[in-house]
Amino acid sequence: MFGWRRTAADRETIIALRATHTAMRVAREVAYPQLPLPAGKEIDPRHVFSESRIVDYESSPPEVLRYYSPSAFRSWHYWLLIGMLLLAIIIPFLIATY
Repeated sequence: MFGWRRTAADRETIIALRATHTAMRVAREVAYPQLPLPAGKEIDPRHVFSESRIVDYESSPPEVLRYYSPSAFRSWHYWLLIGMLLLAIIIPFLIATY
């Protein structure tokens, strides 16, 4: 497929991949539009939650910060991971001693 020469099938595959990528990018932008920045503010890397959404931690209401905060997002996943690991350790011992 990716030799010195591209066949018609290779070109069609590349065109389809580009169209899919563009459609996904447009869908993401529609689903997650960029939040407007206040006038005079620059984009600070600490404010960037993902590549398509910017969260301003100084002027956003608490419910926005609670929902979009990277630290809250991470801590939820860490607690889930810790709980799953504890269950993975405890359940075999419970089965073995039953």
